[in-house]
Amino acid sequence: MTPQLSPKSRRLGIGIALLTAIVALALAGIARADTGNTTFDEANRLFSEGRYADAAVAYETLARKHGWSAPLLYDLGNAYAQEGNVGRSVLNYERAHVLAPRDPDIVANLAHVRATAGLPIPVRPWYQSLAQLFTPTTWTLFAVLTLWLAGAGLVATRRWRSRRLAYAMALAALVGVMSVAAMVVLDRDLNHAVVVESKSAPVRVSPFDTAASETTVSEGQDVSIIGHHGDFLRVRDGQGRTGWVQSTAVQPVVPRQS
Repeated sequence: MTPQLSPKSRRLGIGIALLTAIVALALAGIARADTGNTTFDEANRLFSEGRYADAAVAYETLARKHGWSAPLLYDLGNAYAQEGNVGRSVLNYERAHVLAPRDPDIVANLAHVRATAGLPIPVRPWYQSLAQLFTPTTWTLFAVLTLWLAGAGLVATRRWRSRRLAYAMALAALVGVMSVAAMVVLDRDLNHAVVVESKSAPVRVSPFDTAASETTVSEGQDVSIIGHHGDFLRVRDGQGRTGWVQSTAVQPVVPRQS
């Protein structure tokens, strides 16, 4: 699939905008509402003129003023990709993927940037891939609706004792439990982060600038944040190696509230 590196935010329909706004409420500040087309058009014009650094600044400014959306993050990832900023390109594609996990353009561009930069493809367990089929908000809606139906069905079966109703109640309960499990998996994935350092960042044995460095992590590489101390974060890479890096070298995919 040929990567789509043109602005997407201008194509955002009202329905998707409303869905994005709903998703935003559950993601603690990653996304909120969409912005007007006029401001997007200005940023998109800079992109179309090949002024990718200026376009990235414009998209970032829009985000600070009005909040994130999946198309805006996608466009920001495109701008950084064209600028050659691998780390922030991967970071913003990953953030867009959280909000729109089944968007083929986001998936294709993320894979393309990683392949071009020679980055390893993150290997995730099957249950994590399954959980990422939908957004946290969608799983929450599934859980609330199906567990409510299961509870209502339980009350109804005690009164009418219908076998079909009992089967439907059991199915609703099963979907509800699966939805809750998916939410737990996604919650545990909040430590997912991307290396944004323009050069390889040293991974130290302890959280001090003077500590020895046994390995490095590359720009755009996926890591997990497993601890913090002062200006350092303890991370684990895809091979299970752990160590300490400067907090400025790594950005979490789901931004943490201060």
